[in-house]
Amino acid sequence: MIDRSYLPFKSARNYQNRKMAKWLGFFLSEHSSALSQDEPVIDYSRAMPFNDKLRALRQLFTQQLLADFEIVQDQELLQLTGKITQFQDVSVGISGQHAYHFVAIKDILSINLHGEVEDNG
Repeated sequence: MIDRSYLPFKSARNYQNRKMAKWLGFFLSEHSSALSQDEPVIDYSRAMPFNDKLRALRQLFTQQLLADFEIVQDQELLQLTGKITQFQDVSVGISGQHAYHFVAIKDILSINLHGEVEDNG
């Protein structure tokens, strides 16, 4: 487990800490069970660069266009469709069909015009 061959005393070289072995076993068990759980994984590699988000948000706000938003909220991916009704330095207000959402710009992953098909080709 731990290399103690550099120590001068045999008793110190042969010492085995059972409590540490128990802790490591517990940690590995918890880690393995957490890895096996089927939780949705958010792909942050698809996130728009911040400057592109700002440009798109400004255009949507000034032209009052309907858009589709992918937003990370409480470690979950939300799909929203709506118009931007408020634009502030770090957040925007999105008016959807059934609700109003106030979202931090950093939490927005992607923005597409409503009805626009994304080309993944």
